[in-house]
Amino acid sequence: MKPSRWSLWALWCVLILVSAAACSVEKSDWKAANSHPSTQAFEQFLTKYPKGPFSEAAGQKLEELR
Repeated sequence: MKPSRWSLWALWCVLILVSAAACSVEKSDWKAANSHPSTQAFEQFLTKYPKGPFSEAAGQKLEELR
């Protein structure tokens, strides 16, 4: 059975919303780690987002704190 255009459009919308929500959570976690910088905060951030857009900056901040 071939999916309808509506179902493909709905799936596309859901994927966009999920992606946006995930980015929003990561950005929120990044702001939280920066608001109370500690080795623990940045280690936890890197454990949760090892390849995220803020991972390189988190690694640099972690090295500065060590």
